[in-house]
Amino acid sequence: GHNALLDENVKGGALDADYTVATIENCDIKNFTAADGGAVYTSGASLTITNSNFYHCISNKTGDTNGGGAVQTTAATVNVSDSTFIDCEAQFQGGGLYHNNAREGSSFIMTGSTFANCSARAGGGVETLAQKANVTNCTFTNCRAETKGDAAGTNGGGLNIYSGHSENLNTTSAT
Repeated sequence: GHNALLDENVKGGALDADYTVATIENCDIKNFTAADGGAVYTSGASLTITNSNFYHCISNKTGDTNGGGAVQTTAATVNVSDSTFIDCEAQFQGGGLYHNNAREGSSFIMTGSTFANCSARAGGGVETLAQKANVTNCTFTNCRAETKGDAAGTNGGGLNIYSGHSENLNTTSAT
């Protein structure tokens, strides 16, 4: 596996894209570990993930902040489509993906994506703080919000929308 953890401040084991528009398309990303965003960390205007796969990615930062086993982003707009997150975990939030932006106008749109065997204390598959969330035709299988260390497991085994409101939640499957 790949391990980018040199200290507790490392972001994005494969990609750290700050203050930019980021697009990940047709990628297979496997076995990365970092403090924030095990494989990918982005900030900036937007993040788009299309037809990409994330396998066994880990955010191992301890404490009650951040996460994103595969991806952590503070982008205002996040669009994820036709992508897969398998065996990803975070010590705190968003086992597969953590979207940390609750500002006015922030949005999270996800379609046709799958999360399997992902875990975190909150949002085992996904956690978003977006003001508007739209999740359509997505599958969450065996994703867990569970106890990590001395802290109790909290919200959303598959999906946790923490603030704002959801406009459309149409998940194909949640087991």
